[in-house]
Amino acid sequence: MAVVDRADQFGGLAGSIVIGEQSVDIGSHRLHPSIDPDLLRDLREVLGVELQWRPRRGRIRMLGRWLAFPLRPLDIVRHASPSFAAGVVGDVAMAPFRRRLGASRAAATPSFSAQVRLRLGPTIARSFYEPYARKLWGLDGDQLSADLFRRRVTAASPSAVVRKMMGGRGRGFWYPTSGFGTICTALADEIVRRGGVVHMGTLIESLDLDEERVQLTTSAGCVIEARTVISTIPSASLVAALRAPGEVVDAAGQLAFRGAVLVYLTVPLTRYTPFDAHYFPEASTIVSRLSEPKNYRSSANDPQHHTVLCAEIPAAVGDDIWLTDDDELVARVRRELMEQGLADPTHVAGRVERRSHVYPIYHRGFEQSRRHVEAYLDLQPSLAVLGRQALFAHDNTHHALLMGKMVVEALDSTGRLERERWNAIRRSFDDHVVED
Repeated sequence: MAVVDRADQFGGLAGSIVIGEQSVDIGSHRLHPSIDPDLLRDLREVLGVELQWRPRRGRIRMLGRWLAFPLRPLDIVRHASPSFAAGVVGDVAMAPFRRRLGASRAAATPSFSAQVRLRLGPTIARSFYEPYARKLWGLDGDQLSADLFRRRVTAASPSAVVRKMMGGRGRGFWYPTSGFGTICTALADEIVRRGGVVHMGTLIESLDLDEERVQLTTSAGCVIEARTVISTIPSASLVAALRAPGEVVDAAGQLAFRGAVLVYLTVPLTRYTPFDAHYFPEASTIVSRLSEPKNYRSSANDPQHHTVLCAEIPAAVGDDIWLTDDDELVARVRRELMEQGLADPTHVAGRVERRSHVYPIYHRGFEQSRRHVEAYLDLQPSLAVLGRQALFAHDNTHHALLMGKMVVEALDSTGRLERERWNAIRRSFDDHVVED
């Protein structure tokens, strides 16, 4: 087995970096309780380190108030504004009438906003989902596909929201003691242990496929031969490497991503807050989420006298935020966190990271472009595509790991891909729903 990665470190968005002598995520990651039990067992065996079960302790800022996140009924009653609490109760009561009266309208205008308002009601749509969608994807909810609702909203009705709020064990997650990137490095080490080769910092320039063999040529002129390619390359780059027909290249070019600017602050406190993450759906700050990696785990290796914060800022490559000077971004994040009611995150160091492919943009009509690309890739011999960038799919880490495990089921005893079997398995990924 050979792994080829254009990055210099393992894991992509699921990897870790070290800041202030502390392992921190590229954003915020966790293994949700819905992870496949067999997959969780396999991870424990490969990691050789503890996967800790951690209670979920998040907060969301809405209408100038802090609420527990995920939302909880009693907390809404105690801490939400009276208008928000009354609106949620009214939306739950009106749900059957709203669905009867609004189904035809939502079908006529199949957008994210239409689905949220129909299924969850106008209060939660107006206060959370619509402003958060605008912040993450850079488009208003009525410009986003209804398929985004199916992919991103785990509770698709008011009653389901209430059931989820009342859940017990679902309010926690699994996390490696030494940081989330431990998963990726452990898997890479296992590949090497079993005789495989890992090529980091290597760009694939072209791919030649036929029924008998695969040939990869890197930008350095190195040629790698294999029986099957399992690709997580973004579809636009992949079809270019395959020298696909122009109409396929054009369709892949319509599948756009929004990136993220990550601002890390090293704060001279043992803990900044007791919460693992803060969510900011409103436009009053450019930050969408603030996480504190120390609160995702209990580790004796973490420094005692400072903590690191990660502020995630959705941005498009080349836009004003993306091009803003690092020091200016650090100062702005510090100022805006205080404006949101948090303590002054006086920092001893700031660092900014930029990632281009974070949020697949499900604009209305994207489905046709994705189907065009999928139809082409489904016909390619010896090629399996999986992962967020390759499938243009919203997912969690446990989804991506499960894809990797399941692709093995589509290989025959010689390592060649059984095309029809893989296509059927891949279609099952369409049912994945993201958990926040």
